[in-house]
Amino acid sequence: MLATTAELCQRLGVCDETVYRMMADGRIPKRYVTKIGNQWRYNADAIEKHILQYGARKPEAARCAS
Repeated sequence: MLATTAELCQRLGVCDETVYRMMADGRIPKRYVTKIGNQWRYNADAIEKHILQYGARKPEAARCAS
């Protein structure tokens, strides 16, 4: 099942800005992300596994505007 940005944010405990930053700097590999129309979808299980298994830096605490 593919997760929305909001769902991935909730699972990782970060805000959407952090998810986009993680995509840009490679902590979330492109193979786990797809764009459907104008919305991003994520393989959240694979992303969590990647972060834990391959030692990608853990997301920092969210400091996003509400």
